[in-house]
Amino acid sequence: MLYKIARFFAFLLTKILRVEYIGTEKIPETGSLIIAGNHSSYLDPVLLGAMRKRSIHFMAKKELFKNKILASFFRTLKAFPVDREKPGKSSISMALKILKNGNILGIFPEGTRYIESLGKPFYGVGFFSFKSGAPILPVAIYGTAKASPKGKYLSHFSRIKVKFGNIIQPVKVYNKKSEKNLIKDITYQTMNQLEMMLKDLEEERR
Repeated sequence: MLYKIARFFAFLLTKILRVEYIGTEKIPETGSLIIAGNHSSYLDPVLLGAMRKRSIHFMAKKELFKNKILASFFRTLKAFPVDREKPGKSSISMALKILKNGNILGIFPEGTRYIESLGKPFYGVGFFSFKSGAPILPVAIYGTAKASPKGKYLSHFSRIKVKFGNIIQPVKVYNKKSEKNLIKDITYQTMNQLEMMLKDLEEERR
């Protein structure tokens, strides 16, 4: 119940802020999927979670779960903790279970917020795609950086756009010796799409 209420208010927020969603038809109706987005604001997971198509289970940094009340709240919203530097077995198992059950896993490959540009990614997005066989759908979130404490707040909210890219299919046949490189390749395919989409959105703004 709490999840539905939070999602409803998140949906209302997207209407108030006039968030433009581009390419939501690219989200498969069923089946496992990894949604991977850039991360520049705390608004980012809210905007993705507000979509009415399917629920997203987000990996969230473990620091957000230190407070018991907040931890309970985040878990109700289908988020689960992960150590960004050294993911534990429980978080890895949870992510793979979500995908095995045909659900959507939400990941921000950068692992933390970067205001000015894309940061160096962790390889979780490639790892989970490689291990589960789930495709990746990159999503570029443009304009939420202005909602950070360093931004200009409401004057920029009308420029927020959420654009979905092209599905990246995981490698089907591979040599185990090159597994590490394949995971990197999948991750950087994702980041390259994000970079191109963000550049396109910046050009459109101009």
